[in-house]
Amino acid sequence: MIKRYLRLLLCVMCSFFITVSAFALHSPIHGAESLFLDTTTMKIEFDFHGNHSDHEGFITLGGQVAFCADYYKKVGFKKTYYSVENGHLRYDDATLKKLRTLAYYGYGYNGDQSYEMYMATQAAIWEVIHGGEVVLSLYKGNGKFKNKNVDINAQQASEKLARLRTIVAAKWTNFGQIPQLPSSNRLSGIGDHHVLTLHDPLGTLEDYDLTDDAGLQVSKNGNTLAIKASQAFTGKKTLRFSFHNRNNGALNNSQPILYMAKDYQDVVRLGFMYNNSFTLDVEMRQGQIEVIKKDAVTNEPIIHPATFKLFDEYGQLVATLTTKDGKALSPLLPEGTYTLEETQAPNGYVKRDKIQIQANFSQKATQSVNVYNDAIKGAIHIDKNILLHKDADLSLVDHDFSKIAFTLRAQEDILAPDHAKVIYKKGTEIGTYHLSKEGKLDIDQLYLGKYVLQEVKSPSQLITNNQEYIFDLKAQSEIATVVKKATVNNQPTIVEISKKVLTGEDELPGVKLALYDQHNNLVDQWISTSQPHVIEGLHRNTAYKLVEVSAPKGYVISSPITFTIQDHAQRQKIVMKDKQVVVSKQAITGEKELPGAKLAVLDDKGKVVDQWTSTNTPHYVSGLIEGKTYILRELEAPKGYVISGDIHFTVSQDKTMQKVVMKDKQIVVSKQAISGEKELPGAKLAVLDDKGKVVDQWTSTNTPHYVSGLIEGKTYILRELEAPKGYVISGDVNFTVSQDKTMQKVVMKDKQVVVSKQAITGEKELPGAKLGVYDEEGNEIDVWISTQEPHYVNHLTEGKRYILKELEAPAGYVLGDPISFQVEETKTLQQVVMKNKQFFISKKDIVHEKELPGAKLVVVNEKDEVVDEWLSTDQPHAIRNLKMNQCYILRELLSPDHYAIAKDIPFTVSDKWENQYLTMYDRLTELKVSKTDASMKDLKGAKLQIVDEDGHVVEEWMSNGEVHIVKGLILNKKYILREVQAPDGYKISQDLPFTMVDGDHLTIVNEKEPVVPTSDATQISVYALLLGIGLFGILLIFISKKVKGRE
Repeated sequence: MIKRYLRLLLCVMCSFFITVSAFALHSPIHGAESLFLDTTTMKIEFDFHGNHSDHEGFITLGGQVAFCADYYKKVGFKKTYYSVENGHLRYDDATLKKLRTLAYYGYGYNGDQSYEMYMATQAAIWEVIHGGEVVLSLYKGNGKFKNKNVDINAQQASEKLARLRTIVAAKWTNFGQIPQLPSSNRLSGIGDHHVLTLHDPLGTLEDYDLTDDAGLQVSKNGNTLAIKASQAFTGKKTLRFSFHNRNNGALNNSQPILYMAKDYQDVVRLGFMYNNSFTLDVEMRQGQIEVIKKDAVTNEPIIHPATFKLFDEYGQLVATLTTKDGKALSPLLPEGTYTLEETQAPNGYVKRDKIQIQANFSQKATQSVNVYNDAIKGAIHIDKNILLHKDADLSLVDHDFSKIAFTLRAQEDILAPDHAKVIYKKGTEIGTYHLSKEGKLDIDQLYLGKYVLQEVKSPSQLITNNQEYIFDLKAQSEIATVVKKATVNNQPTIVEISKKVLTGEDELPGVKLALYDQHNNLVDQWISTSQPHVIEGLHRNTAYKLVEVSAPKGYVISSPITFTIQDHAQRQKIVMKDKQVVVSKQAITGEKELPGAKLAVLDDKGKVVDQWTSTNTPHYVSGLIEGKTYILRELEAPKGYVISGDIHFTVSQDKTMQKVVMKDKQIVVSKQAISGEKELPGAKLAVLDDKGKVVDQWTSTNTPHYVSGLIEGKTYILRELEAPKGYVISGDVNFTVSQDKTMQKVVMKDKQVVVSKQAITGEKELPGAKLGVYDEEGNEIDVWISTQEPHYVNHLTEGKRYILKELEAPAGYVLGDPISFQVEETKTLQQVVMKNKQFFISKKDIVHEKELPGAKLVVVNEKDEVVDEWLSTDQPHAIRNLKMNQCYILRELLSPDHYAIAKDIPFTVSDKWENQYLTMYDRLTELKVSKTDASMKDLKGAKLQIVDEDGHVVEEWMSNGEVHIVKGLILNKKYILREVQAPDGYKISQDLPFTMVDGDHLTIVNEKEPVVPTSDATQISVYALLLGIGLFGILLIFISKKVKGRE
C-alpha cells in the first residue's frame, strides 16, 4: 500500500516538472513573426529613474539588432519572441517620430555599429519612451558573467548619447519630410556675384543628395543650397534630389516593430519612413537697356555722341555704349540692378553723374532710360578792396560795398552751346550789378564767350575806378561752370596831420586834437603820438577845421587850422607847433636825476596844477600860465630818502627854458648773523614810528637796505617780524634819524638753534623721523623729516620755551619721548638731541626654530588700531612707531602655506634704552579623518586619498580602524577626500569635497553592496534539469509496473 502511494506521489511530481518546463520553453503570444532572442552582455553601469545596473545586453532577434522597450526588467535570453500586430500604436505620435529619428541617426548611422553606439541608442530609446535621462558610468564590477561579455567605453557612449539627444531634440518634428524651399526661384545673373542661396527651415535638406543639376552649378552645405549659372539662359531649369540613407544597420523603411514574450520585457526593432525624392525649379529673364541722351533745359535730343560704361550690382563691367543720334542699346542682360557711368560727355556739356537702373523685363524686352546733361556755363567773381594804409585812422571809411555798382556788356557775339544761334550781340548791356556789403559780386549762368565789366558808381570818399575788366569764358574739359575771378581796388582820400615842438621837427606826443567839418560837426578826435595822425575817408572838395583841445605838458595851446580835401589821390599834410617849462629832482650826492619822488605843483590857491613821479629825466610841467607863482612840493620821497621842504617859484614871461631843482638824503639798515659781518638774507624786517605805524617793510638780501619814509629828527623802532630759516628772531632796536646830512647805519644780528636725531647705538644722525617743534600753547612752529645732517629750527624767539616731539619714528624704531627746551638769549649756538630704540619680531617654525617667511603679521594698540603690518621674511622685522610703556598685541592674519595661524601675543614696550625682541611660532595644520560604516564603526581596508584642485594626490593611506591625521594642508584651500578602494562587501563612497580648516574632523561612511538582478538571469538549465527528473521518474514507474507484472 505504501509503495502504491509513493508511486502516485512520484507521478504527480513528474507531471508538475513537465508542466513547468513546458511554460518555460513555450510562449502563449502569437503574431505574424516569431524570432529567437540572443544577447551579449555589455559591461557598463547606468542609472535611470532611481534604478542602478552594472551591465546591459546587446540584443539580436533572429540575427537582427533589437532594443529593450522597458528597463530594469528581465529579457527572455534564448527565448522565442513574437511580433505584435500594430504594436507601434501603443506609443503616441511624438514618441513614434522620435523613435523613427533614432532609427536613422542611432546605431548604424554613418557605419557606426560599435557597442558604444548601441548603448547610446538603447539609452536614448528609454529616454524617449519613459522620459528622464540615463546616466552612463564606468563599469566597476568583478566581471563574472556566464555568457559572452564585452567592455564598453563609458565616456564614448555618454558622448554619443548626448549627440543623439541633441539630434532628436532638433530633428524629430520634421524628420522624413521634403525640404521646405521656395516654389519660384530666379537667378539674377551669371557667375559668382549672382549666387542664389536657399535655406531649408525644416532641417531635412541635409538628408538628400542632388541627382540632376540641369547644367547649373549647385553646392549644398548642410541645409543650405547655393545655385549659380555659368552662362545665361531664358526659362526654367529643374534640379532633382533623392534621399540618402546613411544608416547601414539592419533597419527598414517602416514603423518600429514591437516584439513580446510572456513574463519578459518587450523588445523593439527600429524603423523609419522617408520620402524618396523632390524637384526644384530655377528660372532666368533677359532683356536690353536703351540709353537716350537729352538736354537738361530744352529736353531736346543731344546729337553729339556720348560714351557710357554699364556695370552690374557687383561692379563688374557688362557693356560699353556710345550714343548715335542720341541713343545707344545694350546687349542681352539678366534682370537686376545696373549702374550707368558716362565716361565722355557730348561737346559743350557737363558729364552726368552715375545713374542706377533697376532692370525688369517682365513686361517688355527693352527698358529705356533718359539721361539728361547740363550745358557748360560761365561765372564771374569780383572781390572789391579798398587800399588802406596801416598808419591811418580808418574809422571814417565806409566799409559798406553795396553802394558800388558795375555794368556787364558782351565783348563779342555770345553763342548757344550748339553754336546755332546768338544769345547776346556784341556791345549788348547784360545788366547792372551791386556788390554785397562785404565787397563780393558773383554773376553766374553766363553762356561761354567774352564779356567786359566796368565800375559805374562809387561813394565820394573813394576815387572812382574807370578801368574796364575783360573776362573770356572758355570751356575747360568737362567742368560744369567756368569761373573767372578779378580783384578791383579803390583808393580813399588821405590826410596826414602832424603835432610838433617849436624847436624841431619831431612829433609831439600826448596832445588832444579834434577835427570838425564845415557844419562844425565833430569828425575825428585823437591824442598825438610819435607819428603823424593819418585820416582816410574824408569827402572830396569839403572844408575841415583842426582844433587843439588841450596843450601838451609844458606847452601853450595853438590856434585852429582850416583846410580843404583835394580831389586827387595824393597825401595832404597839415602841421601844428607848440612851446615848453622843466623841474629836476636830484640826490644830495650829485647832479643826476633822482627817480621815484612823488612831486606836485600847486597854484596860489593850493589847487594841484600838475602831479608826477620823478624819473631819470627832468619833468616838463603842464598847465602853467606865464607870470604866475607856484609851489613845488615833495609828497613822497624815493625809497631810502628823506622828504624835502617846499620850493616857491614864478613862471617868467620870456621864451627861454625855466628850471627848478630839489635834493634828498638817505638812512641804511644792515641785517647780519652772529658769526660774521656779512648780510643775512631772508629776514622779514619793519621800521615803525613812535605810534607803532609801519613806515617801511622789507625782506633782507645780500646788500643793506635803504629805509624809506623817514623824517629828520624823529625816533623809530627796527623790528624783526620773521627770522631767516634756521635763525632765532632778534629783539627790537630803537634809533633816531639825525638832522645832519651824513649817512646813518643801523645793525641787527641773529642766532641759531639746531636739533640732532640719533639712534641709541651711536652718535650719527638717524634719517626718516618726522619731528615737530611746538610752543607752550601747542601751536606748530616747525615740522621736518630728519636726514643725515642736523636740522636748524625755524621761527623760534629768544627767551621762549618749546617742546620737541617725534611724530613718526623711522622704519623699525620706537617713538622717542617729547623734549622740552628754552631758547637762550645769549648769542651762542644751541643744540637739542633726541635718541631712538628698536623692537624686533621673529616668525619661526616651532620644530626647526628657523625664520618662517610668508606670514602676514600686524601689531595693534589697545584701541585695536593697526600700528605696523608686514610679511615675514628670513630676517627679524623691526616695528615702527611703538611708544614706550604702552601695551600692544602681535597678531597673525595669514599663515604661510601648510601652517596653522598662531594665537595673539600681547607685549609691552619697556622704557629701558635697549633693543627688545619677541618670537611667534607656527605649527603645521592638522585634519582628522575617520572611515566608518553606517553604524559609525571604524572600518579597515579602505584606500583613501586627499586630492587638490589640480587633481594631484596630496596624501594616500589605508584605513586601519583608527583616526588618521593629515598634516600640512593649506588653510582655506579646497580639497577632495576620495575613496579609491572600499573594504570588502562595501560600496565605494562618493567624493567628499571640503575646504581646509585647521583641527577639522571628517568622517566618510560606507554602504554595503546590494544584490542587483541582471536583465538576462534566466537559467534554462534549471528547466532542463526539472524535465529530466520528471522523465526519469516516469521511467522508474514504468519499470516497476513491468517487474511486478512478471511476478
